[in-house]
This record gives sequence, C-alpha cells and structure tokens, in this order.
Amino acid sequence: MSMVPGGTEHCGSYAMPLMLQAVSILIPPAPQESSPEDKCRGQSMLSYAYTKHQINVYYRRSNHDKYF
Repeated sequence: MSMVPGGTEHCGSYAMPLMLQAVSILIPPAPQESSPEDKCRGQSMLSYAYTKHQINVYYRRSNHDKYF
C-alpha cells in the first residue's frame, strides 16, 4: 500500500535513480565543469527530491496506524 495518497507502492522505484542520473549529468564530478544554468537546474532537482522525501516521511509518520 502506498504511503502517499494517490500514489502507488512502486512509484519511487524508478524516479529517484533517474533523477540522480540527471543531476549527475547536470552537475558532473570534478574535474569536469558545467554551465551555471546546468548547476542551477541540478540544484533545483536535488531540492525537489529532498522535498518529496520529506513529504513521504511526514505521511509515513502521520498515517502510521493506517498503513502499518
């Protein structure tokens, strides 16, 4: 059962690896460089991923009795 209303239990199984791959392309490891625009896009994606994670944690805690 999903922890987030309207979701599916496997919805995050592909999303996070794809998002991390996109971020690694936008913000490559040193010594490679990326444009300021790509760095900004990568940071935005990381911020979005962190926010989604925090929302999932909140729903798991607040709905603990319903789902577990």
